[in-house]
Amino acid sequence: MGMAVIAGAQLVLGAVGAFMQYSQASAAASLQAEAAQQEYDNAVKTSTENYRNTSLELDRQQKEVARISRDAQSDEERRARAEMAAMNVAIGEIGGMAGSNSALAIINNENYLLGTNLGRIKDNSAEKIESIQASKRSGAQDVTNATNAAGLQMAVSKASASLQKAQAGTSAFLSFVNSGLSIASQGYKW
Repeated sequence: MGMAVIAGAQLVLGAVGAFMQYSQASAAASLQAEAAQQEYDNAVKTSTENYRNTSLELDRQQKEVARISRDAQSDEERRARAEMAAMNVAIGEIGGMAGSNSALAIINNENYLLGTNLGRIKDNSAEKIESIQASKRSGAQDVTNATNAAGLQMAVSKASASLQKAQAGTSAFLSFVNSGLSIASQGYKW
């Protein structure tokens, strides 16, 4: 009877040891999965905040480009109107029709220069704004890339944690079976 009690105690100790081994591995796997989720959440939050801050700055720059463009166009139009007014006064002083062909050529040239200058200002502004828009698109892609990379890392970590937990369960079960077999073999020594 004494051997049976000892064998039973050994079997219980083996079961408790196997259960503790499994519990510890399961807890470690859960912590690993939680840490992976936290890293993912932090990566998404950080990349989203960075994108938001960058977008705000790019919006500010875009508004500044538009304001500078409007001011430059207004300045150019004001300069052209002043020159046209000065030419009209000069034409009036030289007798109106006497220099009309020359005056008309000068006015046409001034209108051409005004249109060309305004077109350049608008084109430069459009190019700068498109560059800013490209930066915004790039920032959005960076958020997507960071989120995808963090999601992949989280999936790998969670899969690894699940695998470790399953391996711990198998190891604990085999350890318990081994304890039972060891006890049984001691009782039936040849």
